[in-house]
Amino acid sequence: MSFNFTKMGNVMKVEFVDAKGNTINMEAEHLTAADVDILNSEIYTRKHIRQMIDNMDISADAKSILNSIAQTTIAVGKNIIQIGKKILEIVLEILRKFPNASYGLILGLLLGMLVSGIPILGLAFGPFITPLAAAFGLASGWSNDLRDNALTTKIFEANERFSALR
Repeated sequence: MSFNFTKMGNVMKVEFVDAKGNTINMEAEHLTAADVDILNSEIYTRKHIRQMIDNMDISADAKSILNSIAQTTIAVGKNIIQIGKKILEIVLEILRKFPNASYGLILGLLLGMLVSGIPILGLAFGPFITPLAAAFGLASGWSNDLRDNALTTKIFEANERFSALR
């Protein structure tokens, strides 16, 4: 996959080529040099991200997928943005700082999967129970994390980092 950005007046032209060779052209009106600098800022080094992924208790296939996501880059003029690494940084930082919300979401999804696996009942109730249980688990954990209002701030900061790419 590759991305190419070209400045045309006040509009940034973006060209994306996917793994199959399909080309997608779009315009990023609000992308500036300051946005590129923000996207290039680092919380963790690439080596630290790789170590965090290797220390996770997940399958080798999942680790391989996360490592390939971490290596995804886009080119903006002469700058290379490690967009996959930036996304993983934000996700890992949220998981580290807000374990209650993360844990609640995982338990809710697990409960939904268990209900979906029950013959006949799972088919009827699974599509409704899974999102409800996930939302309830997230909300329960979030309420614990929100007591210091840090989760909301972190979500808005993460959203702001990628707002120029809309």
